[in-house]
Amino acid sequence: MAHIAWITNGFPEKPDGSYTPAVINMMVALSKVHRITVFAIGHRPSQGGRYAFHSLDVVATGTLTPLKAVIRLPWLLYHFYRLHRRERFMLIHGIWHLGSLWAVLLGRCFRLPVILSMLGGEAVHLPHIGYGVIGKRHWRWILRRCLQAAQAVTVGSEYYRKRLVAFAPDVAAKLHLAPLGIQPPVVASSRQPGREFRLLVVAAMQPVKNLEGLLPVLAACEIPDGRLRITLAGEGPLAGRIQELLRRYPVDGKIVLSGWQPPERFQQEYGRHDLLLSASFHEAQGMAMVEAAAAGLPILATPVGVAAELKKIGAAVVTFDTVTQIPDKLDEMYRQRHKLRDKAMQARQAVINRYGLGRTAAAYLRLYAEAAKWYEIPLPVS
Repeated sequence: MAHIAWITNGFPEKPDGSYTPAVINMMVALSKVHRITVFAIGHRPSQGGRYAFHSLDVVATGTLTPLKAVIRLPWLLYHFYRLHRRERFMLIHGIWHLGSLWAVLLGRCFRLPVILSMLGGEAVHLPHIGYGVIGKRHWRWILRRCLQAAQAVTVGSEYYRKRLVAFAPDVAAKLHLAPLGIQPPVVASSRQPGREFRLLVVAAMQPVKNLEGLLPVLAACEIPDGRLRITLAGEGPLAGRIQELLRRYPVDGKIVLSGWQPPERFQQEYGRHDLLLSASFHEAQGMAMVEAAAAGLPILATPVGVAAELKKIGAAVVTFDTVTQIPDKLDEMYRQRHKLRDKAMQARQAVINRYGLGRTAAAYLRLYAEAAKWYEIPLPVS
């Protein structure tokens, strides 16, 4: 068992929807083979400190102001040094752009191999919503240097791999397709398609999810000889704005807001709906699409993240480019709902085989073993 350091931008004290559940699941899965210590910089938890989370040891700075940073960052470095002296880290795994920067810096200081995972908007620039790391000149420079310094870089979809290659062509050889995984068994959809067509929208309430553009279209949507019901599941900084929009449009109970639920409880929602809808401008992977496909749900989505890959392995995926196409797409999918449900159910096992946490964790373990050759010490891969 090796000692692995994960560097991340914040970390929760308990599962509460404030952090990507799939990342936590991956860390916990890997901790069954290696000892994982998580170093969380900034954001959450607000006070910071050291604590246990499932099988993980977490060292967190807490929310950083300029004054707190002067104290808390050296405190975090001290803990890294002390833990490294007690039980030597074999490698550092940095996620997202801030975690990647710190992983590379610590890797240089302590002469450790570094693996990076691009899980969000690192190699994206969407100026109309102010989204994307490479929209800032200094981060473009920093991110390229981080990618060049890493032993390996993982991405969750072929879509995002192409984005990174376009941004930094010289690191193409070290990019590895290693998606985050889902926890099987995923609940199979138990609802039979009927005249009431139930849509599920799973999205953090942030500008990149395009909810402000989606809601007016959904409020105006109708389906022939049937009733449209929509559940919007998620929380985030735009929650107040979304509630305001729902009051403005005459939705008449058509759209219902659903806040965060624990993943094991939320999985039941897939079985209560007929279709997953995603209008995101960008997804590095798109965990809701993976979970929905594994639950036997057809998907209507923009062509980002794993949408194309799910379609390739047989999932019932229909894509659109702009929200104005949604009414026509929904109308056709409603007419074909029985056929699409059958196709989605037939693809469930292929999706689980591809994105089950056991298989996806194995891809990370293989990369760890490869990076550990830097020490000429073999690591287990399962």
